[in-house]
Amino acid sequence: MRTYITCVKRKANPKVPIEVCLHRCRHRKKCAVFNRVQNPSLFPEFTDHAVTGTR
Repeated sequence: MRTYITCVKRKANPKVPIEVCLHRCRHRKKCAVFNRVQNPSLFPEFTDHAVTGTR
């Protein structure tokens, strides 16, 4: 099964396979959507910085 992400760098924001972003996209180093797919957060419930700063 292919994973599709919405490309915010292209016109009309098409859905493209992750393989296209991995090999051909020139924006892959700066793309926030691609980085979220490649490096998922370990604790998604603690995405708020105020929560992570408290003990």
